Amino acid sequence: MAESIQKARIDFIDFAKALAILGVALYHYMMPLNPQKWFQLAITFGGTGIHLFFFLSGFGLGLSKQTPSWVFYKRRFAKVLAPYFLFVTVIFLFNHWIPLYPSHDWRDYLSHIFLYKMFYESHMGSFGFHLWFMSTLIQLYLLVPLLRRLLGGKQGVWWVFFFTFLSVGYNLFVVLSQHASMRTWNSFFLAYLWEFALGIWMGQRRDERLFKLKLPQSLLMWIGGLAGMALFTLALGQAGRLLNDIFAFLSITGFVAFIFGLTGKNLSLQRIRSFFVKAGGYSYEFYLVHYVGYSLLRYYEKSGWVEYDWWAIPVLLLFSSTLAWFLSQTIQLLRLR
Repeated sequence: MAESIQKARIDFIDFAKALAILGVALYHYMMPLNPQKWFQLAITFGGTGIHLFFFLSGFGLGLSKQTPSWVFYKRRFAKVLAPYFLFVTVIFLFNHWIPLYPSHDWRDYLSHIFLYKMFYESHMGSFGFHLWFMSTLIQLYLLVPLLRRLLGGKQGVWWVFFFTFLSVGYNLFVVLSQHASMRTWNSFFLAYLWEFALGIWMGQRRDERLFKLKLPQSLLMWIGGLAGMALFTLALGQAGRLLNDIFAFLSITGFVAFIFGLTGKNLSLQRIRSFFVKAGGYSYEFYLVHYVGYSLLRYYEKSGWVEYDWWAIPVLLLFSSTLAWFLSQTIQLLRLR
């Protein structure tokens, strides 16, 4: 029984990671195509997958066995930074051959390697705007030993509430100080601390509620979150998008839980679930590389060779999946040596 519960938990985490990162990739691929307004809203919803990914990162760390801080940093940064550094190095060298990012140079490269790009707006979007995520993730990882200690005690739930108020307060400050459009501000770790901390807290308690949600419950969570997002966005515009993180998290989590439950209903749908569970093992590598193909197509579009259109979406997904697999295999080979 315990083994089946553990497998369901791991399957849900991998499934959710794959679906969340797929949503982010589709958001990046489709928004430049200027779709109809209703479809644009659906694509924007895919971009909220980043909230779920931060939560799942915390959840996985909460589940894992606690180790001394130096051991955690060694293992975690080796697992996260090795693919990141390899990817950025390859893109930096490739950029000399085909200038996908003509304004980015060795100074931008060093800002990635020495991890100071998170403090400079001019470096933040270098070699792919999506890499802002790495700055936030690294900042959060630095806090993990402290968060585990605070959230693992009897007052853990109150710390979750505290971090939630802290994140909401920080986002409100960013909006009022008119820094909402600056990535160094709107992606600072405080903006996402609450969902990362929530994940650690639930993981430490082996909380099974997420992957045990019944279809009506997950559907209600999905629709309710969407309604909250819509109200905030309509009332506050761009500022509302920054302040609706809680509704965005609830909505994307409800959506993923709904699809996870739905794909367990019969054999045909279970094959879809199995595919996404396996794909979840490459979700981090997929996120790192998914912007490369898009940048290549836009580069050749400027040269008049291709026209970026809807046909590109399945091509980009296949190309990015292949790159993610190669990156994962390369890292494994380097570790074996």
